[in-house]
Order: sequence, then structure tokens, then C-alpha cells
Amino acid sequence: MATRRAESPTEAAAAADVLGYPAVCKVDSPDVGHRNRVGAVKIGLDTPGEVREAYAEVLDNTRDHLPDADVEGVLVQPQVAAGVEALVGLTQDPEFGPVVTVATGGTFVELFDDAAHFLPPVTETEARAALDRTRLPDLLDAEYGTTAALDVLASLVADVGRLAAERDDVAELDLNPVVLDAEGVAPVDVLVRTRWRTRRRGTRSAHRRPRSPSLASPSRGPSRWSRR
Repeated sequence: MATRRAESPTEAAAAADVLGYPAVCKVDSPDVGHRNRVGAVKIGLDTPGEVREAYAEVLDNTRDHLPDADVEGVLVQPQVAAGVEALVGLTQDPEFGPVVTVATGGTFVELFDDAAHFLPPVTETEARAALDRTRLPDLLDAEYGTTAALDVLASLVADVGRLAAERDDVAELDLNPVVLDAEGVAPVDVLVRTRWRTRRRGTRSAHRRPRSPSLASPSRGPSRWSRR
């Protein structure tokens, strides 16, 4: 994954030099569920100096809003180009158990009530058929003239369904946003809650063909989540 953790402004700038500009800085903390709400993410950073300033701002804002948060550093990533946004989620329903959701994301999430819900396991065929009933095909066709990314998104939904069916320790998984373009999909941010701890990581890896992305590898106790 094209993501590096920095523990100083200098490390953050060095990471951005390697990963490329424009860059993004995000606080790395299991206690921050919504980074934007506390100013814990900075985007559009074009120079090492801007990255160093963003590193300090992200940490200062986090401490101001959540002084007791466990902060492990700052994540540095190259910024994902704009595209059509979707969301993929996994929640635990008290009656039905794990439920996988996929829907139009971004600014459209409040406008369109087009979410599809599944009880895992979910096949790619089922996921793809459900996606055709959302606004995503029209949005992709209008933007890129192709809906090929939906095949990759269906594969991702099926992967989340397999995770839900195979593990009982994942209380919640939130991939939001997942950016779609003409070639594939890129989960930009990942929130994972287990029955023991919350882990959040930003991602930058774009899935360009149907495959099984390893989202996270949980372990009990204080061990951190690892992304591969």
C-alpha cells in the first residue's frame, strides 16, 4: 500500500517525496473515527514545507478535540484523483447478524436512497446486479463513458462478504469513500472496529482488476491492525 507512517515533520516530508505530490496527511489513531470533523486530515499538499506544516496541524487539531486520543503518528499518502464515489460497509445487526452494504457515496449519499444490503456470503454476480440498481452506472457512464469499474467494485463487495462470513470479531468495517474511475476502484479510507479495538487506516492502493484485496489482519489485544 502506498501509505507511510511518519513520527515527525521531517519523516512526513520525506515520505511525501517518495510517494509523490499532491500529498495527504492523516492522523493515525484508533480513537479518531471521523478525521474531517476534528481537522485531522489535510489534503492537496504540494511541497515538503506544506507537508511539514500539515503534520503539526493534524496533531494539534487532534489534541485540541480529543486530548486523550492514542496517537501513533501521521499517515502520508499521495492524493487520489477525483472520481465517482461509493461506499462499502459491514455492520452487525442484532437480529440478522453481519450485513454488507454498498451505495453511492460522497455528496450523493444524502441525495440518493439507493443502498443495497446483503447477508453474507455475497457473490460477485449478486453484488454486480445490485450495483446496476444504484445511480453508480449512470454516474460512471456520464463521467467516463464506461462502467467497467463496477465489476471491480462487485469483487470488493464479495471480498467484504467473505470476511464477514469467516470472522466473528469484526464489528464494523467502513470503506468510505471508494473512488471509481474508468479503470478500477481505490478505497481511500478504511475504518475497522473489532470487539476489542478500533483501527483506522487510509489507503491509496487502486484495485484495477477483480482480485481479493487484503483489507486488514486483526489480532486480539493491543496489537495494531496491519495492512498489506
